[in-house]
Amino acid sequence: MIKIVDYDSRLWQSIILYNYNKLFELIPIETLVYENQQRYYEAIELSGKYNSSTVFIEFMLEMISKTIDSFNDDNRELHEIKKEYLKLLTKTEKDVLNIIIHNFNANDYITMENLSEKINKANSSIRNYFKKFTDKKILIATGENRGRKYKINHDILL
Repeated sequence: MIKIVDYDSRLWQSIILYNYNKLFELIPIETLVYENQQRYYEAIELSGKYNSSTVFIEFMLEMISKTIDSFNDDNRELHEIKKEYLKLLTKTEKDVLNIIIHNFNANDYITMENLSEKINKANSSIRNYFKKFTDKKILIATGENRGRKYKINHDILL
């Protein structure tokens, strides 16, 4: 039973946060929840025991705060990207590129799976970002189909 409540609560949390601010679509809160899974389940259990969601809400607010802090701590700005590339992108695409730039070195290969882990998005969304970034020469693709990997194009860097 807790699994159903668990998935339902995370779905509703994601929907509420996304409707509050579209930026929450890109913040990988799930990663911190996964890393703190024991505390997560304890918060659910205590909320049920006391018939109050306070403990669970406090836990989730802490995870959200820590996730946002991790973005701020890394000075996540696209100041190292040439402006002519940035002007080709939407705000959301810039946010995704920002995550790529700050999580992968210029010589790292980026795959659908490892980007999915960072931004907690479906493969179809990631595929669209990869297509846009390769079309705009921001990423360089190598390989084919499921074996395709991407690298940051060195020409975009200052």
